[in-house]
Amino acid sequence: MKFLTVFAFACGIVILLVATFVVLHGAYGSPLPEPIPDPSPVADPSPAANPSPVADPKPVAEPSANPGTGTNAEPGPRSKPNPSPSAPATLLEANKQDNFAVPLLETAPQKLDDVQADPQPA
Repeated sequence: MKFLTVFAFACGIVILLVATFVVLHGAYGSPLPEPIPDPSPVADPSPAANPSPVADPKPVAEPSANPGTGTNAEPGPRSKPNPSPSAPATLLEANKQDNFAVPLLETAPQKLDDVQADPQPA
């Protein structure tokens, strides 16, 4: 009879450990680190890093052939300096109060007189 008691207790401990592992594994994922996959031979970056030389490269166009670089063309956005680097920060500070959460229910704090004290036993 003593053997059955010890055996039942041991089985209960094992069941408890397995159940704990299952619950924690479901909540937090695998306790073991994920294996690092081997690099596939298809996605080898070495050929892309060293492209083969082109037999007949295209000639580089002259600057006058490009219509966007004429004297009367508008300069790009990078050529215009930013008038005020602090302007975006000013806009964020102006809308600063919009980021605060508004409480759903506003309740007035209770005064000490309004709170009923627990009756003291005599």
